[in-house]
Amino acid sequence: YNGLTAHGITPMLVLDRNSFSTHAWRYGSYTNDLNHWWRLFPVPQYVQAGNEPDQIGDSSSRMTKTRFWRLVRAAVSTWPDSTILAGGLVKVDFTYLDGLPR
Repeated sequence: YNGLTAHGITPMLVLDRNSFSTHAWRYGSYTNDLNHWWRLFPVPQYVQAGNEPDQIGDSSSRMTKTRFWRLVRAAVSTWPDSTILAGGLVKVDFTYLDGLPR
């Protein structure tokens, strides 16, 4: 991370299902794992919360809308000075965006 930023590259922290313990992902308990990532990356410019929450696949992080909204809110709370990006949608179901903070 620091090596990239030292060369003028702005990395983006991506929080997907692999960023969390199995228990945290299954039950939507993100705080402890987010605290771990915050200790490693306290001031990222960009944080992507979730990845393809509306899709099942190797690189997708399928989750209910409620859990997706919870993850985005938890990311906003953990990194209030960062730009939080919502994970890309495969099926372009914009109702995933309905419960997000504005």
